[in-house]
Amino acid sequence: YGLTFSACILKVCNIFAMLRVIVADDTGLVKEIPVANPKDQRKFRRQDRDHVVIASSLHENELLLATSNGSLELLDLDEDDTIAQELVTGLIDIVAVEYNGNKAIVALANGEVMVYNQDFEEELKLKAHMTINAMHWDPVSNKIAVGGNDADLRVWDLSDTRQACFKAKNVKNDMLNLQVPVNIKGVAFVPQSNGTKVITVSAHRHVRLYDTALKKRPIYSVEPHDRALSCVCVASDGKRAVVGDVAGNVTMLDVETGRAIGNFKGHAGSVRDVVFHTSENMVATVSLDRNVRLFNAGTRQLIRKIYTKQRLNCVALTSEPYEAAVVAKAVASEGKRTSQAAEDVDSEDEVWGAMAQVQGDEEGEPLPAAIPEPVKTLPTARKPKAKKAKKAAAKIKSKATVKGKGKGKANK
Repeated sequence: YGLTFSACILKVCNIFAMLRVIVADDTGLVKEIPVANPKDQRKFRRQDRDHVVIASSLHENELLLATSNGSLELLDLDEDDTIAQELVTGLIDIVAVEYNGNKAIVALANGEVMVYNQDFEEELKLKAHMTINAMHWDPVSNKIAVGGNDADLRVWDLSDTRQACFKAKNVKNDMLNLQVPVNIKGVAFVPQSNGTKVITVSAHRHVRLYDTALKKRPIYSVEPHDRALSCVCVASDGKRAVVGDVAGNVTMLDVETGRAIGNFKGHAGSVRDVVFHTSENMVATVSLDRNVRLFNAGTRQLIRKIYTKQRLNCVALTSEPYEAAVVAKAVASEGKRTSQAAEDVDSEDEVWGAMAQVQGDEEGEPLPAAIPEPVKTLPTARKPKAKKAKKAAAKIKSKATVKGKGKGKANK
């Protein structure tokens, strides 16, 4: 029985039991929320609106945080310490960070990009653009893509930073011969493209796909929503992209054609961040309604909605077996419990076997008569007080007769 129960426990503890959602809010808190049991969450850092988390990057169990006061902090999710280690200070207007355990890349709003080694010593400082609102790093090709307000897409190869390896060219002028405005809010490399394909979203509702190996103008430019777009992410297969806007709309697109596949419903307020799971068919979103939502990327159905009390800025997903030890303990405790139950059963059999038989318990002998239980009688209902009613009626009658006599005398 114990083995069967343990097998059932291990089967139930699938990806949803191990999966954790990491969110950062606008009060400075970082929360680690198990999807299987959201109430069993951990909180990191202290609430401080001067040290709000602007951006984050998760690598295994290490979370790199960029704060509003210009510092970089590293948080180890496996440690018991809930205070992040401050590594770099004095940066101004951080907009994005990327981290892979050996290298950290930071983009600033003034167009500068800094590269740090694993000891967080500055290796490279680059003027990547005039302004930057979004940045993404492709570790495979070692390229970064940046863009901002009136700053169209640029791609840099970090192994050769003498000049940008790609500078995007804007689409043709509109029907009034006016330049189409550019204000990039999100950028992402398409996986399995060796850093040649980049997708961008802008505050002017444009979703554009660039192939740096073909041409400088985008392959397509579509407008899935009528509101400003805020974020984008691409699935690990490189075939699907998810974009969010400031009105709570989240849409999945076909990367190759730009065609809308479907919507993820239920959001209220601006969508701050979206992320694909690295191996599972799952999408996580956070918005100003203080909820983190998990969707099935195939059916676009809501899997889990978790209320976090604060407005969220960024989200990350991990499938590392963080709860494996807890599951092992649960299985071990269940095994001990079943073995203890078996021992208790054996001991109870011994006790019953050692007890003396009651006289008359053998076959053919009558058992002693059971003591009858006392019969409980219900209280009887009270009879109406007829005597009092008769006395009251007699008094009223006597008063009426007295008044009648008085009136007769007065008439006479």
